[in-house]
Amino acid sequence: THAHVHTHLGHTIRTTKEVQIIEQRYCLRRNLHSGVDGGSVVEPLHDLLGVLSTLLDGGGRVIIPGFYEQVRPLQRHELELLEEVNLDVDAYRQAMGMENILADNSTALLRQRWRNPVLSVVSIATSNKEGSFSVIPRSATAKVSIRFVPDQTPEHLQDCLHRHVEHEFAKRQSPNKIKVVLNRSGDWWLGDPKDVCFRAAESAIQTVRQRLQQRVAMYQGFVVFVPVFFFFLGG
Repeated sequence: THAHVHTHLGHTIRTTKEVQIIEQRYCLRRNLHSGVDGGSVVEPLHDLLGVLSTLLDGGGRVIIPGFYEQVRPLQRHELELLEEVNLDVDAYRQAMGMENILADNSTALLRQRWRNPVLSVVSIATSNKEGSFSVIPRSATAKVSIRFVPDQTPEHLQDCLHRHVEHEFAKRQSPNKIKVVLNRSGDWWLGDPKDVCFRAAESAIQTVRQRLQQRVAMYQGFVVFVPVFFFFLGG
């Protein structure tokens, strides 16, 4: 069965950290013409793409030094909960429209989707707003989303990313300038599936749906009120 069509009760949220990496030409006041000026300047977009290429390896693993340092090891009870889900990998692949995924079984796929931290480059924009083939943009920006897990902290990840970007950019010896800007950040949440609140929710769902088809799910999202409720209600 496919996880997306099942009733499930979540106990973990893998939250997000939204960051912009901005590359700017230090003394360039406007866009240039690629036919007239191409080859005479170090193009900001080239620098940005060069730095972005150092964030991940070919298998999607983050290669920023220190990125995985704070990740809490997967506990036995967490592994057992993942094994209970029994996601149909082929059905998931077809539903997502993908030929290849970075896991070959249900548990490994769910760890990738729910339990492991991940970095995604979600967009790249330049000052060439119309996408003209003849324009060299004077600036370029990449938006990066980091989904992090227990016990990672946003401060540590911000520091790791900033130091890595600065280090890789310095190696390019470019006259351009680069900066890392944090847009917003949440916090992960990890509940206890055995506590009274979780059991009450489980019972309520079973009463309404007759059967709780999946007992646990670990979400990835920016649901900032969940950790707040958890803190004040002691859930």
